[in-house]
Formats: sequence, structure tokens, C-alpha cells
Amino acid sequence: MKMKISFFLMLFPCVVSAQAIWVPAPPPQRSRAMAAEPNVVEMLVPPGWEFQSLDDKGNFRTVVGGGPIKISCECVTGGDCMPLYIVYKHDPGSWILECGGSCAICIKKIGGARIVSAGFVKTEKTIRVEADISSLPPAFDAMFNDQATVALVEEFVARAWGGARRVDFAARDSQAQAPSSTALVGLNVRGHGLLVAVPAEYARTAGAGAAKATCSCTEGKCTFETKTLPGGGSMFYCSAGCTGVCTLSISGAVSPVGSGAAVERR
Repeated sequence: MKMKISFFLMLFPCVVSAQAIWVPAPPPQRSRAMAAEPNVVEMLVPPGWEFQSLDDKGNFRTVVGGGPIKISCECVTGGDCMPLYIVYKHDPGSWILECGGSCAICIKKIGGARIVSAGFVKTEKTIRVEADISSLPPAFDAMFNDQATVALVEEFVARAWGGARRVDFAARDSQAQAPSSTALVGLNVRGHGLLVAVPAEYARTAGAGAAKATCSCTEGKCTFETKTLPGGGSMFYCSAGCTGVCTLSISGAVSPVGSGAAVERR
């Protein structure tokens, strides 16, 4: 099955309208041919997770653990547009949902509306500094429509900077660089990876920090997306254009003084 899916992707590249969806559960066992609706994926949200989606009508929805979700793949231009089950390379127990086929433009729909952004976040609202975030699925736009998630990052950044003026870092396409006297810190926010800029000394105290960051994609190209925080400064994550597995990695570590990382909760 995995080989067939990879072959399908190479023969029939398509344009998609939303980032691929990482699913924190084993891939479905049944084949597409066995599905009652071949272009539809139905699943239950795994316990301990929530499914969050934003559609093109501006509707933001959250489905809690145990709740059903139904995502369809539809072709805008005519042709074949089917679900693709891609094993997540960093965690074989999870997978990536994408739509593809002979169709020139495939879209994902939920509740009859086109998905702009969607994904799964941990129900527990936690944020954790991570020295290596390359194995985490990147953050996605829809999760920041949840103000509790934004508040987690805002509180962390406010604590890091204290009363000092916040300094952002420059992110261009798939590369980012920390300004002088600052460091890029990787955060695990409800199970997803993103970056913020903090004072270099704070990064050393937290036991993590880097000078550079990169977005890379197995199919297509992923670039940095930016969300401005309420108190100033921004958070950065990889998105846009990647139809495969997108990876956010950091390098040029800022002399860590320890390996621990505090967990902040709301």
C-alpha cells in the first residue's frame, strides 16, 4: 500500500488548496477500493486530541476526542481526486492525509465548505521548549483561531522578554536567522512545532536555542508563516505549498546549559 501511494503521487502531481493534515493515529487499514465513498475519509478524533478546522466561509470548528469527522477530496477542474494515506516519516504510528490524482486542482472539504486549514491539537493546553523540533508536525493556521493556544505562546514570550522590547527575527521563504543577542527557540505547542525569538541568555537558561532555522518538504516547498502576538513580536512555523511532509529544523545552537524544559499550563 505505501509503495502504491508513493507511485500515485509521482505520476499524478496535483495542486492542493490547503496544507496536508497530520493525523495522530495509525493509518486506516481498509483500502480506498473498499470505501463506500472512495473520495471520503471518515474517522473518529483520537482520545486526548481535538480536530480544529477553518473553512473558506470563515467558520472555525473544534471536534473533541471521540467525535466523528468526515473529509472529502474534490476536484475543481475535472479528473480523479482521492485521499492519499502517507506514513509520517518521524512517527510511523501517525500519518498524513492529502488529496491527489489526475485532477489539476484538488481541494479538501468538510461540512460542504472548502478547508483552508485543519489539523489535530492536544486537548491539554501545554507549551514546552524543545531543543529539537524536527520530529514535530508543524503548527497550522487554524489552531491559532483558538485564543487559548495564542495565549500560551504570548505568556511564554512575555516571560522571556520581561519588560524589554521584543525583537523579531527575519524569515524569508524557507530560511530564518536570529538577530544579534537573540536566539530562536523551538516550542512544542499542543503537539506542534513553531519558533519564537527570545533573548539569548533566556535561551541558554531554558537549555535550548539556535541561530538559524529551515523549512523543508518532501513534496513541493514549505515556507515560513508568521502570526503576530498580542503583545508584539511573532511566532513562525512552516506551511504553504508543501504537499508532503514538512519539517522545521533549527541549527547553530546557543550553548545550552541544560536539557530540561519547563512546561507551562493554563
